[in-house]
Amino acid sequence: MQKSSKLIKLIRSLSKGEKRNFKILSAKSGRKGKNYVTLYDWIEKKGSLDEVKFLSANQSIKPTQLPNIKNNLYRQILKSIREISKDNYEEIRTREYFDFAKILYSKGDYASALEYLSKAKKLGAKIKKSTLIFLATDFEKQIETQHITGSMSKKAAQLADYSSQLLKEINLTNAFSNLSLLLYGRYLKKGFAKNEYDEQKLSEFFYDHLPEFEIHELDFTQLLHLYQSYVWYNYMLRNYAENFKYALKWYNLFNQFPEMRDIERTHYIKSLHNILSALFAADKQDKFLDYYNKLVDLAEDDSNAWNTNELNMLSLFSFIHGINKIFLLVEYRSAENEINNYQEIIQNNPHNWDNSRLVVFYYKLGCVFFGRGDYEKTLYWLNRIINETRTDNKEDIQCFARILSLITHYELGNDLHISYQIISVYRFLLKMKQLGKVQRAIFNFLRKSVKFDKGNMIPEFQALKDELIEITEDAYERRAFMYLDLLSWLDSKIMNITMIEAIRINR
Repeated sequence: MQKSSKLIKLIRSLSKGEKRNFKILSAKSGRKGKNYVTLYDWIEKKGSLDEVKFLSANQSIKPTQLPNIKNNLYRQILKSIREISKDNYEEIRTREYFDFAKILYSKGDYASALEYLSKAKKLGAKIKKSTLIFLATDFEKQIETQHITGSMSKKAAQLADYSSQLLKEINLTNAFSNLSLLLYGRYLKKGFAKNEYDEQKLSEFFYDHLPEFEIHELDFTQLLHLYQSYVWYNYMLRNYAENFKYALKWYNLFNQFPEMRDIERTHYIKSLHNILSALFAADKQDKFLDYYNKLVDLAEDDSNAWNTNELNMLSLFSFIHGINKIFLLVEYRSAENEINNYQEIIQNNPHNWDNSRLVVFYYKLGCVFFGRGDYEKTLYWLNRIINETRTDNKEDIQCFARILSLITHYELGNDLHISYQIISVYRFLLKMKQLGKVQRAIFNFLRKSVKFDKGNMIPEFQALKDELIEITEDAYERRAFMYLDLLSWLDSKIMNITMIEAIRINR
């Protein structure tokens, strides 16, 4: 069943050109390819695969043959896509040159094999892929050392030095890329540094894994991963000035190497995403809109032959920063169409976004509806997080979702629910090690709220606001306000205005 799902997903993802090429290549397969073509035509027409109905309609195919036919169809589709992708992906063409060299080597034509390896190395250098260059160079050494080609005496020392230098570069690139990956994994698990201890541990981790380097000696790929690492490091420290600085370096790297925009499109798109994330966190509205428009223009540029992965990435980042724009410009009500569209996308998840992404989106939608004063929808989205069985994913969001849920129940007058849930949430925060001064202040307020005089709450709201302002003098406590503008909420209560009006006043 799992293989059928993979096959159906692959067929559904095919473009018109890819389908046409598959049919052309399949037509050349003759009788041998008849069964997998029959299966392809069935899935293409039906959009799914009911194996019982398929076998009933094609009785020449035995049930025992079907697994092999599915596997063969999957491989044949990938082969056909690979064939037409050579024109779009020079990395595939580089590997093809290497494959040709292998074939020629097996035929004993060593000189021609070396010619194709030379082509592979040149193309690998053009697309900045040291690993492919090393692969070709290593095979070149094998040919030169095993067979007399007439060039061994000249090339021995050159090949040895070149491969050693390549390996050194690859190891350095690997160290940078590992650091970037590990930091991303750490962020998904823990989120931002919450205190001095977290900050110290993060800094130790970063500099322990950061290799020694000379910045002027780094190539494009090494600089790319280095800037990525600094972006994640400063983002987790909430150092948004440095975060923006390195995100901009990442983006400008593609201005320095414009030929790499088409080769490394996903990294180019991500550079825009990280610039926007830094500007949103720093509340830089004008600059945010400038780069947001660049992202929108990129997504709408039909001159780029985007692949499925790139389209999904553009959709993801357009979604993230479309919601962020609502927060930044306080468009809780004016962006009605966009909000409805975002809800529909999240419900259907057509891009198969992972659970970590979805948890963040649920929370942001909850905050949007809280800002609008639509508390039922606020709870709907927050409950999607609270009812999530995995609590080790996005721990900070998990915790703030529970706090915002309690505040929402307060707005709805659900005192009994608050009394019941407050101990449970308190224990959850202790377990997650997320109980800071802001959370304690809110808990104390909510726990006592059932005894407050509902007709004279302004002094209580003012007291909580004064306490929170004092708490925010501690930089580590300010992170709580990244997820919910608590001070604007309190101002809306004190001044008897909407939260939207309060946010605009505080801006």
